[in-house]
Amino acid sequence: MTIEFGEVNRYDQSGQFPAVDLIFTGPKKSLVDRVSGNSLQFTRNTIGTYVDANGIIQTAAAGEPRYTYDPETGEELGLLVEESRTNVLFNSGNLADLSSWTLTEPANQTLTANAIVSPDGTISATQFTTNTPTGFGYQWLSQTRSGSYGNVTVTGSFWAKADTPRTLTAHITDGVAGSSYNYDVTTEWKRFSFTKTCAASASQAGLAPVFITNQPAGITVYVWGAQLEAGAFPTSYIPTTSSTVTRDPDTVTLTNNNLYDNSQYDIISDPFGMVSGSDTLTLL
Repeated sequence: MTIEFGEVNRYDQSGQFPAVDLIFTGPKKSLVDRVSGNSLQFTRNTIGTYVDANGIIQTAAAGEPRYTYDPETGEELGLLVEESRTNVLFNSGNLADLSSWTLTEPANQTLTANAIVSPDGTISATQFTTNTPTGFGYQWLSQTRSGSYGNVTVTGSFWAKADTPRTLTAHITDGVAGSSYNYDVTTEWKRFSFTKTCAASASQAGLAPVFITNQPAGITVYVWGAQLEAGAFPTSYIPTTSSTVTRDPDTVTLTNNNLYDNSQYDIISDPFGMVSGSDTLTLL
């Protein structure tokens, strides 16, 4: 989620500034300069990624707040506060690594590592090319991880683009049944995400960002930033190499310092609920 209240950095015509400013867009971005002497703390024990003003994926150090932007419109979205999530896919930024990823027909498909500039600004995206027509068979690039996935909702996501706009298919499997999803790639990078609830007996989950059927030879797709996480929606990209990686939660805590009388007022933090008589507002 992002935290943003009201119009960006606009106050009433009296010129009065609020004691606490939770509009995390516009010129002021520091957490400290928004609380007027009240104690506000931000914590996250791991790195986290975000989209900068130029649409590039950047990495924030542990404990560093993330101010994010819409990657397509450039709109400033504010302070990014997320729950903990784990990306279970190995080598998420290098889909040409066949120690983690699987090609169905290696003789009929070509993978090229570090083919073009990826959404994080490095030359690290993988090129997937079909060498023969797929007909009604399937050619795909996938990775499956074992685990306790019975009745678990998972979300798979990745960035993709192509030399020529076309409709492609992604696939999420739980080892019991697979689900396919169409998506439209263009010549620009875009993140795609798809969600599936696994079967009760599922003991694995997997993602195929490219799942091609009935296409001619020479289809070229570029992919990067694959992620498979337990949850009903995608969160910010969690880069991995040879293991799964967990991003710890972002926590913002505001401690009342004569800001209000907690015997008369309650903290209301929609959608987190009401904290009656509390001196502390905690976001996530």
